[in-house]
Amino acid sequence: MEEVEKDTTVAPASARVKHEVRFDDYDSTLDVLFGANGRILSSLSKGGFQHLLSGVRGNTGAKSGRYVFEAQVLESEGPVTLRLGFSTAKSSLFLGDGSLDNVSFDLEGSFLFCEPGATQLRKATGAIKAITTETLPVIAVLLNLTQDESLGNTVSVFVDGQRAGPPQPLPQHLRGKALYPTITFKNAKLAVNLGAGLFKALPFACPTFADIATEDHESASFRRPADNETRVVVPVGLPDGGVFDFVDRFMEDNPGYVELSDRALRSWAIASGLESKEEGCRDDPEFSFGVPALDEKSIRPMLKTLAMLNNRSCVVTSIKSSLLQSDRVELLKSFPESTKKTAVVLVGEPNAPFKDWVQKKIRSNYEARKDFLEKRKALVAATGEMLSEEDTLPLEEPRGDSVFLPRSGNLPDLTSQIISRFYAKFSLPVTTDGFQEVRHEWLGEQDAKTYLQKWIQERKTTLIVEGLVPSPWFAAKIAAWRSFRSELRDKHVQFTNKKSQAKSAGVDLEVGMCSLDSASVHDADEKGTPLYANFKYEDWLILSWRIELHLLATGFLNDVDDPERLGIPEDHVAHYYELYHELKLTMKKLNCDTLPQTVKLLKEPTELISGPGDRKFLRSTLDKETDFDVFVRGVESYRRDRLRRIEAGDESAQLKFPKPMPKAAAPKGAPAKGVVKAPVTKAPVAKGPVAKGPVAKVACSPVRTVVTKSPAAATAGVKRPVVDAVANGGPALKKLRPEGSIVAKVAKTPGVNIAKAPVAKVAVAKVAVAKRPPVA
Repeated sequence: MEEVEKDTTVAPASARVKHEVRFDDYDSTLDVLFGANGRILSSLSKGGFQHLLSGVRGNTGAKSGRYVFEAQVLESEGPVTLRLGFSTAKSSLFLGDGSLDNVSFDLEGSFLFCEPGATQLRKATGAIKAITTETLPVIAVLLNLTQDESLGNTVSVFVDGQRAGPPQPLPQHLRGKALYPTITFKNAKLAVNLGAGLFKALPFACPTFADIATEDHESASFRRPADNETRVVVPVGLPDGGVFDFVDRFMEDNPGYVELSDRALRSWAIASGLESKEEGCRDDPEFSFGVPALDEKSIRPMLKTLAMLNNRSCVVTSIKSSLLQSDRVELLKSFPESTKKTAVVLVGEPNAPFKDWVQKKIRSNYEARKDFLEKRKALVAATGEMLSEEDTLPLEEPRGDSVFLPRSGNLPDLTSQIISRFYAKFSLPVTTDGFQEVRHEWLGEQDAKTYLQKWIQERKTTLIVEGLVPSPWFAAKIAAWRSFRSELRDKHVQFTNKKSQAKSAGVDLEVGMCSLDSASVHDADEKGTPLYANFKYEDWLILSWRIELHLLATGFLNDVDDPERLGIPEDHVAHYYELYHELKLTMKKLNCDTLPQTVKLLKEPTELISGPGDRKFLRSTLDKETDFDVFVRGVESYRRDRLRRIEAGDESAQLKFPKPMPKAAAPKGAPAKGVVKAPVTKAPVAKGPVAKGPVAKVACSPVRTVVTKSPAAATAGVKRPVVDAVANGGPALKKLRPEGSIVAKVAKTPGVNIAKAPVAKVAVAKVAVAKRPPVA
């Protein structure tokens, strides 16, 4: 390929820059290692760093003229990635990452750049010959910013002094900007040359960046502080309150800082070509790169160590940790005492300068995207190409009232689970945490505190308390209630059996109206009559619901131990009921559909009170240590009141609770599931005298016939006769059960009369078999 570039003379020494032109360790990724006065570059290659790209930028850029720099791979420790090119000051260190402010070549021979408004990287394949590093070639990259009509604003590559491809034009948006030599690499040790004398001579004379003329150069606007003081900035703000937007703006204005956060680490990995699902939250994103050191985030402590070793100032971004005092204190202890530590409080509505920055950013991105789509559509119309699906999506005009940047994904700053678990402990920083300065950016100190407290109070009404576990106090109360309930049942059964036995003996034990203030609910009249003697199914159910909701409401407040809580938010009662009682909240048992209906039906002791935002909260009007006797007296009073109203003709006083379905009988020989046999305490059954009816004498027959009325009941208990089919050459078979009544034929000793009592429903009074009160 015939060379088209012409010789360029080096400016006289008096017209050249006086500072040392070099790749800057203050403008590089944290893992880059410098040797030989910055002429040898390498990077960490263990602990996950071998999977990450490294980037470094020169400290001097060119805004005009023609200049060159060189690089050579000295050795590699795996598959080598190498991109050589140029970028603007303060921009990304990762060439080819899809950002606007850089151009580069890779070893595969592609020219990489991005256009304003585009959402994808442009990759011009075959721009130069592919380069292999096995022969350790010297690669030179030439930037031509002259006014030459054919070669001005182009970039070229030379391999061992020979042109590797035609000059590539600079994207229009980069023309007129100062461009700095930039290298992105992985798994390689490089020799770099910005200074006098090239490793490999070019076919024409061309100055290196070390010989750049003063009028052609631009120096990076940020340098290591003159006092060499390291600073740590900790932004403190609420979830989805603009913290990450603030950090983006801060990094634009302070490119000498490095961001230490999971968000920044994830972006680094993505820029390095790794892939991970977008899950979790922006503050604590899920890492699923398939690299243990990254996925486990064990690389994070090393990044902080590298920052301190290189005297790099940091922005430590973690919304959750910055809002927890214990985490703030531990974080600041991990930095040297000589580090200046500043907290920036970002609470409330952003100030005017921040809003202006957001609006300009949104408008600029919109206009760039709009221009790109117009050019793209014109090109498609001219060439007959097809627009991509993404380019056909309608472009929405930006609103003028946005105070934060639009999200690029759907991740929140913090997950609701994290907020629920920690929000009650959130606090704002103070100097006693270890900060030399606490700067309130948007609201004053007192207003910021008030804003945070209001935010926390709102969360208490809308969020479930994550990690809440019923306390031993609640467990003891539930155990006591179950024991008391069992005692009530036993006493009720005993009294009912006693009453039945007396009735069978001709004595009527009438239950009178016992005093509600009796000394004992188990002996309300000092004659052994329980106060709850007349309890029916609905009364036992009301008793259980009253006590269980009372224990839930008092147990919750006891366990969260927060005086600012009014009670359980109405929408969360079902969740906490299941958590505390390990049962679903089934209000249909009370023939109710909603919690307000249930509370109204039960009357006491729980109530729904109003709170912030017109929300309702469940609480108990009784003390958490209230005796269970109080509830029994209350249910009896409620029963008597309903009875009086019903007798007065008030049908609305009747409770119509759906009765539970009877349990199916257990198979023969096996106890029914869930039936506890022992505690039934075989209470004596008051049997009436069995009236022996006249003996029905029938003719002696070899069999007797018993007709069972219920097929369903007989099916499980009557064996089918066996048909001897062996004689017919087949196995023994059972006859099919007949339809309708089951007829069982049983062998009978001849000559014996059958005494058949009438199946007359004998006076075995049903009340004798007293049923235990139901389980609510």
